[in-house]
Amino acid sequence: LPTFPCSEEYEAASPTSTEPLDWDQPVQFILSLIGYSVGLGSIWRFPYIVMINGGGAFLVPYLIFLLFCGIPFCYMEFTLGQFTGLKDTAPPMSSACNGCDAIAGVGWSMLLVSGVLCIYYNIIMAWVIFYFMHSFQWQLPWISCNNSWNTPTCFSYTQTVVDIVLLRWKMWSGLRCSTLEFWNHRVLEISASIDEVGGVNWNLFGCMLAAWVVTFMCLFKGIKSSGKVVYVSALAPYVFLTVLVIRGVTLPGASIGLQFYLKPHWQQLKSVKVWLAAVQVFYSLGPAWGGLITMSSYNQVMPTHAFFRDAVILSVVCGGTNIFCGLAVFSVTGHMAYQTRSKSVTSLMLTGPGLAFIAYPEALGQIPGAAIWTVLFFAMLFTLGLDSQVKYQLEFAFLFQAGVYFFQIFDWYGTPISISIIATLEVIALSYFYGGRRLFTNAETMLGPRAKLTRIVWVSIWYIVTPCFTFFIFVTIILDYTPPKFNNGQPFPQWATIAGWCLASISLIPIPLLALMETYRNRHNLEERVSRQGTSIEISFLVFSCLDRHESGRRRVNGAV
Repeated sequence: LPTFPCSEEYEAASPTSTEPLDWDQPVQFILSLIGYSVGLGSIWRFPYIVMINGGGAFLVPYLIFLLFCGIPFCYMEFTLGQFTGLKDTAPPMSSACNGCDAIAGVGWSMLLVSGVLCIYYNIIMAWVIFYFMHSFQWQLPWISCNNSWNTPTCFSYTQTVVDIVLLRWKMWSGLRCSTLEFWNHRVLEISASIDEVGGVNWNLFGCMLAAWVVTFMCLFKGIKSSGKVVYVSALAPYVFLTVLVIRGVTLPGASIGLQFYLKPHWQQLKSVKVWLAAVQVFYSLGPAWGGLITMSSYNQVMPTHAFFRDAVILSVVCGGTNIFCGLAVFSVTGHMAYQTRSKSVTSLMLTGPGLAFIAYPEALGQIPGAAIWTVLFFAMLFTLGLDSQVKYQLEFAFLFQAGVYFFQIFDWYGTPISISIIATLEVIALSYFYGGRRLFTNAETMLGPRAKLTRIVWVSIWYIVTPCFTFFIFVTIILDYTPPKFNNGQPFPQWATIAGWCLASISLIPIPLLALMETYRNRHNLEERVSRQGTSIEISFLVFSCLDRHESGRRRVNGAV
């Protein structure tokens, strides 16, 4: 967990410290939360997970995890963040949080895993800007085969005289859709494999630089500037998305995709993989990344500011947005299936960024007034990505011709395993080391007393339900692991897999490292206990030492509160 200054340090710093920043209006906090949580994954990650996990049936475990893991987790982090922002209660709170330094590494791991995500996140913004700039043409460049980057095997739905759509997209290995060639040869300038790094893609370099400029302009004054930007960046995507949904559901064949999306395949619920995919809740809401704690710490604590309401609003809006994005995605892919005479939309969907940057431009290119719809779509993607982006300067590796392969390695290994471990440890730390009852008391300090039944329900959820859900996600991710593949199902070389596991471990290093440091710092007490009892081991001593210090911290906090 994030560490805080001790009481003496806090009191010494108070006379010279500046007034902390707060949100100007409560609505800025809500909009910032929505913009932070609703990102590019709502467009391509969530719909694809729905597609490979039984269509509408996946919505059942997703909503269950959202209810019993997402909302309680957000409530927990909002309480922690807002309470630690109180000047009067910060010293006893910090004393209690520092009661067990062995779990202090969780806060550092949050910082590192967010950094790993941001390393490759901005390259998606660069792709969006590249498409956005090429959309201001009445004849979109990716719907034709008359360009310098096209190969002799290119075909286009809109230009081919023969009814080639009956062949289905990519059914013949020698044929390539014009949109796919634009993505591979124009946007990515892709190399044959990850072993061929190639040169720098200077077009994407310029787009990435533009993305950084826009991000800086939104954040250079901190929350005072970003709080104003969210009025546009958090709300504009819903305008664009509504337009796309209305247009999508009116296309011929849209019912094919919508039926797949909304009609559950209940037999899929028997698969553990479907329930494992509900880890999308962590990508949707953003708990365990540290962002929710940070933003809530800027809240002005007033009796009328109910952050439990914020947690519910965020969860409902985020879940509803993902489902709404699914309507847009599956309506246009249903139209594509209708155009290509495909039996199912599953043959059209692509993994990862391919959904947004291949299938969608292809579908939008077949709509009358394609340039207008494409500009709207990529403007929406940019505003979605802008709200989720933070500054980080290490994504230059993705600008090489093999950059998309590096991107897939980062996306596959960089965050899923780490975030599940961090979430599990954070819940355990707050529920057991800090204390679920005491955390709820902190919430009552700010929100006022709550009914006894409400207290029992929430403390029980924090103690039992949420830890079980997070631990289930962690175990199933490890047991269900499969290595990533690229192109036509080819496995990555062994060195790339090893590098991926190293990447997954980087953000977790602070947890055992600080635990060992805590053990070393208390080695003298450990020796005394071992000599006195003769049966103690380091781990048990470390745990009970933390609990002892936690109890003393609890008495100090209760006395202060």
